[in-house]
Amino acid sequence: MPRRDVSLRRRLPRRAGPHCPPGAEASSRPGRPPQHHHRGRAEAAPAQRRPARRSRHGPVLLCPRRSRAVRCPPRRCPADRKPQRDSERSPEVNRRDPEPESWDPLVKIPADVEQSDKLAWNLTARQLVQLGLAGIALWALWQASRPVLPPLVFAIGALPVAAVSIAVVLGRRDGIGMDRWLGHWLRHRRAPLHLLPAPLVHPADGLAELPLPVTGLDADGALTLSDGCAVLSRTETVNFALRTPGEQRALVAALGRWLNALTGPVQILVRTRRLDLAPMIAALRESAPTLPHPLLEDAAGEHADFLGHLSEGRDLLARDVLLVHREDSADPAARQRVLRRAADSGSLLVAAEVGTRVLDAHQAWSALSAACDGDAPMHPRPAVPSKPVTLEGER
Repeated sequence: MPRRDVSLRRRLPRRAGPHCPPGAEASSRPGRPPQHHHRGRAEAAPAQRRPARRSRHGPVLLCPRRSRAVRCPPRRCPADRKPQRDSERSPEVNRRDPEPESWDPLVKIPADVEQSDKLAWNLTARQLVQLGLAGIALWALWQASRPVLPPLVFAIGALPVAAVSIAVVLGRRDGIGMDRWLGHWLRHRRAPLHLLPAPLVHPADGLAELPLPVTGLDADGALTLSDGCAVLSRTETVNFALRTPGEQRALVAALGRWLNALTGPVQILVRTRRLDLAPMIAALRESAPTLPHPLLEDAAGEHADFLGHLSEGRDLLARDVLLVHREDSADPAARQRVLRRAADSGSLLVAAEVGTRVLDAHQAWSALSAACDGDAPMHPRPAVPSKPVTLEGER
């Protein structure tokens, strides 16, 4: 009987798995023989054990309290474990959260920047006033015709008037409201439409001077206008489509901070011009003999030949982005303010990875000349008006 009790309280051998050789017995501690402890009884000699048998559901244990068999799941070797996917891991393990594929824009800017604000029911203040006046007029007519006309007859007559009023107030054509479009049409119909030949009162001698908005140019690049001053800045471009959603959100936030920091009018000018590679080709051919190795000189010559072939076979275009800061007055204080605003815009746009450079007098005049004649070759440092032309070089 004591022998039987000992056999019930003893753990049966585990099955041989991939972590131990076949026929070996699992012990509670590796490297030590199994120990047998009995409460209040002398240590009995263990009976001869049978070799471990493989089981589909793992080893069988005898519970010492309830004396019934309990099956345990089989152990797996680390080599047998399957790699878990990122979606199957727990949040504590998967520390890296994936970025969202799409995100809602922070601010929606309409294409028509001069669009009026919507006050109520998606209507502007002008539309609300017009609809209110039309409603008051219909109500006054109803009060005046109430003793004479029945309600049904008044409703039949007022329905077309209300429909036309709503169509004129809410309708749009050619990008403007229907009420303004009708006003322009009436003004055009009332204006004279025939031109009569008549002699000039003061005939001009020769070619007349073309009036331009720019009347002066300072050495620091400030343009003197007829009604103020302006400063031109050349900016770089950023590839927005190849950025991740997080990077796009950061760029949009930086651009929004720049827009919120503006204290005066700013114009963003984007224009396309023909790209002239002749100065770059001339610079490569001039600097090729000064390179320290003949292979570098040959590579520079081949690159210059490639650029020449590229400029001859294709119509190359380049895109320029200019920022125009403007002030309404042309006094010295206004010039300093517009220059400081241009410098502040450059420091704020650095967060959006957009580099800016304020144009000096030569670069500003070159940009103005290219705007007047885009097909003409652009000189890197053209002569500035009202300045003497000097020749630099050996005599």
